[in-house]
Amino acid sequence: MCRVHQHQKPNPNYEERSESVVMSTSAIDLYTGLPLKAEDDVYHMIIEIPKHSRIKYEFSEKYNTIMVDRLFRTPISYPQNYGFFPQSWNRFDNDPPDVIVVSTESFHPGVIVPVRVIGIIELEDMGEMDHKVIAVPTGASDHAHCADIRDLDPEIVENLKWFLMHYKYRDINDTLKVLGVRGKRTAVQFLDDCHKEFKKKMAKIDDEKKVEKRDKEREKQLHMHRGNLGKEEESYWTKAERRLGERRREMRRESELRAKKIAKKEKSAREKREKKK
Repeated sequence: MCRVHQHQKPNPNYEERSESVVMSTSAIDLYTGLPLKAEDDVYHMIIEIPKHSRIKYEFSEKYNTIMVDRLFRTPISYPQNYGFFPQSWNRFDNDPPDVIVVSTESFHPGVIVPVRVIGIIELEDMGEMDHKVIAVPTGASDHAHCADIRDLDPEIVENLKWFLMHYKYRDINDTLKVLGVRGKRTAVQFLDDCHKEFKKKMAKIDDEKKVEKRDKEREKQLHMHRGNLGKEEESYWTKAERRLGERRREMRRESELRAKKIAKKEKSAREKREKKK
């Protein structure tokens, strides 16, 4: 559900933010700054869509907050709270992994909820694996006894499966295929792999930044070299033009001297002819 394709720092210009932002920007980067795990067996997740909502909210990394994406045309609402895990990356659909938090209460978009992972619903969405991790809030709750998805009321699981198969149909004519329902062990392994993928992604971004910085330094040095070369070429052409000017003046003087000699000879010849007469 969350769409994070290019990591950017939070924009400090609050007044420029979209009117569809539903909560203020966090002091930390929710996706990259919040650790995946709060403690052993407890994970952080960020709520995007509250339970019973027909508004599709989505995390914007550009603004580091939750924004309205669209209103549902499908006449059904989210049966449970929906969101994503920080510092994780599902390489199969190029997004942070989605999580459904089963609770009797709905949570406000953008809040951080400590959860216990109990299972995963494996889905295929238009040829991509778009799995949904299932979790319950930590502490005292109606689902505090659930250590595994098998401990959930089967009707809750079936309702989630039906919702996930049909909620996109009217909006984008898309139906998802449920591949299976797995327990806590598989879900934790999936999240561990997603966390490793996140580290690889961040390392790649760091490498790209280093390459970009290096390329900028090279371009700067090349620009300076071109500037210095331009100065050398300008100095050379200035000298060449000066030499050319001197040569032209010398040629004019030589031309003037030749013209004077010719005029003198012609005058002398006229005088001789006049004497013979």
